[in-house]
Amino acid sequence: MPRPKPLPPRAGIDAVRFRLPDPPGRDAIETELVRAFPERAAEIRRSLAAGEVVDRFGNSVGEYARPVKGEDVWLHLAPPPEPFVPGTLDVVYRDEDMVVVDKPHFLATTPRAGHIRQTALVWARVATGEDELVPAHRLDRGTAGLVVMAVHPRVRSALAGQFQQRAVNKRYLAVTRLPEGAPRTFERRSRIFKQHGILQGAEVAGEPNAHTRGRVLAEAEGPEGTLGLWLLEPTTGQTHQLRIHLHALGMPIVGDDLYPCIRGVEHEDFSAPLQLLAAGVECAHPVGGQRMRFTSARRLSAWTGRWATESEIWVGDVSGEI
Repeated sequence: MPRPKPLPPRAGIDAVRFRLPDPPGRDAIETELVRAFPERAAEIRRSLAAGEVVDRFGNSVGEYARPVKGEDVWLHLAPPPEPFVPGTLDVVYRDEDMVVVDKPHFLATTPRAGHIRQTALVWARVATGEDELVPAHRLDRGTAGLVVMAVHPRVRSALAGQFQQRAVNKRYLAVTRLPEGAPRTFERRSRIFKQHGILQGAEVAGEPNAHTRGRVLAEAEGPEGTLGLWLLEPTTGQTHQLRIHLHALGMPIVGDDLYPCIRGVEHEDFSAPLQLLAAGVECAHPVGGQRMRFTSARRLSAWTGRWATESEIWVGDVSGEI
């Protein structure tokens, strides 16, 4: 059975894990922590005085740690201020093993970089009181919709493995412009490459690693021409896969700030989100094994036409070949 966390999350946020320098040459714990986080010196000293800096066993540490290599300590450091993400996170399903949430646009799935509090994981932990919640997969921050989470470590691999092994049926809805002559169905296979640290990915030559099927469910007239509401079924999970495939077909998703061009903005416009929704997910329960299907109740703000029905989202044959 997995060992409990040395220091439980606080308001849904995990404690910081800090690896102390190996001895010899290691100073007092306070000195090492303040050296690593100089702007948090007062906060660190308060935590030490309160006994809230602990070792791997959850015991409060004294002035010095054990003189061994690979020694870690845990403590809570308040995250910096973040812009508040509008909208709500809805709990779609919950039992003792798994939780399914429906997240708004602009909410990151997990804490990273400048997004700590404003994440689906932290919001879900607070909403459910389940401090060990961990997502089984990720959605881009700009994408709204369904995220499946494991309640405890014993089922994490069973849930995450389904996504890694492509045993999950996923359905997305997206809004694009429909230029003259645009297809109404497609099936695209290509090789997608995205370099770490580079914002955009791209299709490149080589063996395909990305596969998407798509079909237009409805059309509507917008201020800049005809719009299409697409049902998309990715059978692979490459980063930005749906955005790249629709862009490659000449139909970038409305509100996309990366494809075809990077739109650098100092402050995000929460009123114009990426028009992409993780609308449906079907997976096996991590303990019982029964297939379970979930559908998002959200809608895409740029779409004014007829919305997709649940039966349309879960249609068996999404597309033809292109």
